[in-house]
Amino acid sequence: MKIKITAILACLTFVFLFAGCQSTPKDQAESTTTQDIATTAKGTEKATEKSTATQTTTSDTPDFSKYETKISKITKKIQAAKPASNASKNQDKFYSLKKELDAIDHELDTLDDDYEHQYDTGKLSAEKYKDIERKIDALEDKLDFAEDSLENKFGIDD
Repeated sequence: MKIKITAILACLTFVFLFAGCQSTPKDQAESTTTQDIATTAKGTEKATEKSTATQTTTSDTPDFSKYETKISKITKKIQAAKPASNASKNQDKFYSLKKELDAIDHELDTLDDDYEHQYDTGKLSAEKYKDIERKIDALEDKLDFAEDSLENKFGIDD
């Protein structure tokens, strides 16, 4: 009985091993299609690189003064804030200001993502994107400094 079960298992193993090894016309068609797609993608990349390299954008560098103003206002609020002797009030004031900082940070992140998408789709040149990225990074650095000041003032490390 054990010999019959072993023989059946051995036969089934060989059947399953060799069943997936042969190539069918469908597999060949799929590999051809994949190759065609890869070739087309390479051609598209070259065309995109050419258009991005020669692209001139009509708009100047975006105006970040709105964000500079917001950061300046929140920085002044943080500088004017005075810690109270009541821990609960300190915590409320801290998280209120922190929430404003986070909202500005979220706006900058969204803006950064939008410009990155424009660059990825070829609507923005590499030089223009790097310039915008530097300006957004500088704004985020100011925001980080304001957040550090807030944490130091209230003694809360968030």
